[in-house]
Amino acid sequence: MSGRTLYGGGGIIPDIIVIPDTLATDEYEAVQRIYRAAGQFRTELFNYAVRYVQEHPGLEPGFRLESADFGAFYAGLAEAGLDLDRADLSQAERFVRYQLEREIALQAWGEEGQFQQVRDRDQQLLAAVELLRGSADSQTLFETTNRVVGEGGLVVDAPQIAVASRGN
Repeated sequence: MSGRTLYGGGGIIPDIIVIPDTLATDEYEAVQRIYRAAGQFRTELFNYAVRYVQEHPGLEPGFRLESADFGAFYAGLAEAGLDLDRADLSQAERFVRYQLEREIALQAWGEEGQFQQVRDRDQQLLAAVELLRGSADSQTLFETTNRVVGEGGLVVDAPQIAVASRGN
């Protein structure tokens, strides 16, 4: 179709691999310590999300939690008898924020609302959308892909995709 050679036997390998956003080592270690009480932590996350939705009837997609919201969540963990180190919770705040906002959106608007709430944090999705938006047809898409691979290699981060799709 596009003049590209396909080889068999090895599965599908993407033309471009976008590096996902991951936790730093210290964040990861804090999350591991928090998740030693995973079942109870997830239960309290759910309970907080349900209460938050009930207490915020005008909640709209795209909301962001404030520092006071974290304080209330942490207080709820302690009230539930979950003895977590406050330093771990602070170190893992980015992860906890993501989980809380995702769960609140799920309780407020269901799975589609949950996706809408967190999609702007998915670097791989954002890169794919950027590539597609910058391509009027499959030929342009392949040219952009070749430019990305030629300039930055097979493994890239999302900003490289944005620059390449604009033809810079």
